[in-house]
Amino acid sequence: MNKNPQYHQIHTLKLKVLAFLVFSLIFCQSLASQSLTWQKLFNGPNNTQDICKDICSATNGNFYAIGSSKKPFEPGYFTYVLKISPMGDTIWTK
Repeated sequence: MNKNPQYHQIHTLKLKVLAFLVFSLIFCQSLASQSLTWQKLFNGPNNTQDICKDICSATNGNFYAIGSSKKPFEPGYFTYVLKISPMGDTIWTK
């Protein structure tokens, strides 16, 4: 018996190409999963319970968020409107 058997070696170039393809696939998949530009929570005035009903676009890339608010331990709801910049900053509320 031979003490040092010869093993069939995989060509290093093929192995490097395969490793590059695997890492490229993982990297591209992680880039595709990044879909949010920003995420932010907006709170209404005076500890209200807010519900957003609809969002629509405004001029200059801004947005209007329209919903309702309810103050704790008080009956009834009131309408709440936010104007939001493209980066999520509040411009005004009514």
